[in-house]
Amino acid sequence: MAAPTKTQVMSWTAGALGLIATDAGKIRDAIDAQADTMHRTIHGLEWSGKAYNAATGRADREKSQQRAVATGYDNLSTAAQSAENDTGWAILQIQQTIRSLPHGWTVADDFTVTGATDADKNLAANDTTNLKNLAIHIGQAMDTWGKKITDAITEISTMAPVSAQLCYRNPLADLTPEQGKADLQAVRDGIADAATLSRIRMATDLSAQDQAALANGKQVNLPQFGYLQGFTHGMDGMSAQDIANLGNNLPGDGHNQVQAAVANDFRILSNPAVHSAGLDGVPDGKSVGGIKQLPDHVQTLLTQNPIRIGVGANGKPTGMLTIKDATEMQSLADVMSKGDKTIQGSDVNRAMIKQGA
Repeated sequence: MAAPTKTQVMSWTAGALGLIATDAGKIRDAIDAQADTMHRTIHGLEWSGKAYNAATGRADREKSQQRAVATGYDNLSTAAQSAENDTGWAILQIQQTIRSLPHGWTVADDFTVTGATDADKNLAANDTTNLKNLAIHIGQAMDTWGKKITDAITEISTMAPVSAQLCYRNPLADLTPEQGKADLQAVRDGIADAATLSRIRMATDLSAQDQAALANGKQVNLPQFGYLQGFTHGMDGMSAQDIANLGNNLPGDGHNQVQAAVANDFRILSNPAVHSAGLDGVPDGKSVGGIKQLPDHVQTLLTQNPIRIGVGANGKPTGMLTIKDATEMQSLADVMSKGDKTIQGSDVNRAMIKQGA
């Protein structure tokens, strides 16, 4: 393909192809394990004769077919990871370069940089050359790896179209509470990489169907519910101001990404219509959204009476909002001003309106 445009690159997420590679590798491993288990089980049966020969012969053929499908997923995993290795750094570098340009500078869709004054011409020309070279590199890498990814997908579909569908697993279902806690800790430690941020964004981004269901008052089962719980309760003990500072020590727009994700996380997890399904497919009583799913300090801010009752010099009761509480509420409001504000039905929204009133 030709070199991508600025609009395209700025909309891409570095690390996304790496997640696809990881998921394809998991499917490959699952198919291999299933094929080995089935093959060992059939060959280990204590029987003989024509029935045994027929069963073991079929087991051999099915193992061969499953291995072929696993090889297709292995090729997909390898191609996707190679594409990530070849393009992810360039995408990130373009995005960081454009976002760090001085105020007043502009970048055209073909990556032509224009400075604010004539004195900026040489620097702008250097940035233009750098950005265009990076875009050309991305385009060339896509020509190489895009075909290999397409070939791998075609190979999987051709060999076993039904198996390919059966083996698909929603990547959100693999997000565990432990992973959520670990990702939050990585953010706090300032070591969250592109893959971590991509995982956080993926978990806190509702599909259009889920958003529509919530807007219509319907129940929504989220496979990533446990991850969101782990991510959220990793903030227990943190003040609202500490939460508002999450991501401050990350490079580029890391702070903005984290804050948008935290706001979405609070909206999603505090929604009583959101839940995680139990073994029987119905909501698990311990995994239903609501205000009690929020970090402990945020719960306190949103449920306690914000007015402190005291006694004035005249002996009469007085009420006032402490400066500390006001600062904390403002910090929480700053967080909730980020992210997707169209997510409806959340207790956090209702509680903030009540406390404000």
